[in-house]
Amino acid sequence: MTPEREMQRIRAGQVGFVMRSYRESFIREDGRRGLTQEELLTRMSESDDIYAQRYSHATVSRWESGRTRPTIERLTVFGRAVNLSETEVAGLILLAGLAPDFAASSSQAGVADRDLAEDQAEWSDWESSPDDPVEEWTGPMLLRGMGLFLLKRFLPLSVLIVALGSALSFGNWGDAHMPVVYVGLTVGAVLAQGFIFPGKDVPLREFFWISIFFLLSTPLLQFAPILMDHYNFYNVANFAGTPIPYVLALLVNLALACTAGMLFDCLWRWRYSRVGPRREAFQRAAWVALLPAVLVFGVAVVFTNLAVTIQFAVLFAALAAVFASFLLIRDPALKPGERDQRVLFPTLVAAALVTGAAGLFTILFVYASPDIPSILPDHNLLASWEINFDELGYSRDAALRLVNMGYLWHAMCLFVYMLFVVGGRLLVDVYRIGGGEGVPQAAPSLGLADTGQEGPVRPRRRAPLSLSPLWAFSKTLFPGKS
Repeated sequence: MTPEREMQRIRAGQVGFVMRSYRESFIREDGRRGLTQEELLTRMSESDDIYAQRYSHATVSRWESGRTRPTIERLTVFGRAVNLSETEVAGLILLAGLAPDFAASSSQAGVADRDLAEDQAEWSDWESSPDDPVEEWTGPMLLRGMGLFLLKRFLPLSVLIVALGSALSFGNWGDAHMPVVYVGLTVGAVLAQGFIFPGKDVPLREFFWISIFFLLSTPLLQFAPILMDHYNFYNVANFAGTPIPYVLALLVNLALACTAGMLFDCLWRWRYSRVGPRREAFQRAAWVALLPAVLVFGVAVVFTNLAVTIQFAVLFAALAAVFASFLLIRDPALKPGERDQRVLFPTLVAAALVTGAAGLFTILFVYASPDIPSILPDHNLLASWEINFDELGYSRDAALRLVNMGYLWHAMCLFVYMLFVVGGRLLVDVYRIGGGEGVPQAAPSLGLADTGQEGPVRPRRRAPLSLSPLWAFSKTLFPGKS
C-alpha cells in the first residue's frame, strides 16, 4: 500500500472514531445519552431516506471502523442527524482529507454530493464490503451464515422439542389435552425466540420462518383429539398413542421452516444485492417471498391429507403475498411516500376488516355445518389406509366429531395469527411509509426519533419494527394511549 493510501486509511479511521464519539455522546430530548446505530440511521433518513432504505447497522460499523471511505454527503447528513454545527461538520470533512483547508471544508459542509459510483470505484481495492443495498455474501460467508442459523435456531429448538416430548411422555398421553399442551409450548417457544430475540440483520427472515412454522404446526391441534398427526407418523410401526408422532411432526415443521428461512435470506441477498430497475420490483419480491412458500407447500401436498392441503393452499398464498408486500415497501427502487400511504393504509384497513369478518364467518360456518364432511388423516398423495377404530375405542362418527372440534381450535389460532400478527405488522409498515401522522413525536420504541433540528421538520421515514406488531399496531390506532 502506498504512503498516500495508508494516510487515507488512517484519516478514515480517525473520522470513524470521531463519528462514533458524537453518536455515543448525543443527548436526547428526554435526557438520555447516546444513539444506537439503527437510531442514527433513522435520524439520518429524516434528511435523506436512502439511509433507511439501503443501509443497516453493519454499514454504520464500517463507517466507524474506517473500512468505508468518508464522503462529504455522508458527513453532512451525519452532522444534521446529531445536531452538529457547520464548523464541526467542516472539521470532519477536513479531517477526512476531503478538502485542502478549513475554508474549503466550510464551504463544502452544506453540500450533498452523492457520487457513490465514482467513490466506490476509487476505493474498490480497500473496502471489503461497500455500501450496497444488501451486503452480497460470498460462498464461504453464505455457508457460515447458514451454519450459524442452524446452530442458533434449529439445534436449540430441536433439542427443546425432543426434551418436551420426553417429559410429557410420562404423563397421560391418552388425554387429548396433552398433545395440545405440547404443541402450544413448542409453538410459543419458537414465536418467543423469533419476536424477542430476532436476528438484528435479518428481522424479516425471522418473521418469515417462524410464521411458516406456525402455519405448519397448527394442524396438529385439529387431529389432537384423536391423537393423530397430519403427516401420518401415527401410522408408522408402534408410534400410535405415544408422543413420537408429534415429536417427529414438530421436528419436520422446524426443518421445513428453517429451510424456508435460509432460502428466503439467500434469495433476498441475491435479488437485492444490486438494486435493479423500478419495473422489476414486483419480480424481485415474488422471487424472494414465493419460492420458499412454494417449496414448503409442495412437501405438505405430498405427505398430508386433502383437508390440510386445501387449507395450506390458501394460507401460504396469503403469507407469500404479505411478505412480498413487506419487500415492496422496503424496495429502494420504489420508495413509496406519503401519497402512497394515504391510499394504501385505509385500503388495507378496509380489506383487513372484510377479510377478518369473512374468515370468522367461514370458520364458524364450517364448524357448525353438518353437510361439510370432515376428513380423517387416513391418506396422503402417495397412499391411503384404513383406520382401526376398534383399537381406538370409538366409532368413525365419533372421530369425525372430535376432528371437527379440533378444527375449531386450529382455525381460530390461524385466524388470530394471520389477521392480528401478520396483518397487523403489514398495516404498521404501511402506516409508517409516510411518517405516520398522529404518532407522538417522542416514540423511540416504535423506531421513530425526533430530528432535534430547528426549522421545518422533514417527513419521517419508515424504520424497522423493534417491538411486537400487535403493540405497535395498537399505538398507531390509539396514539394518545400509554
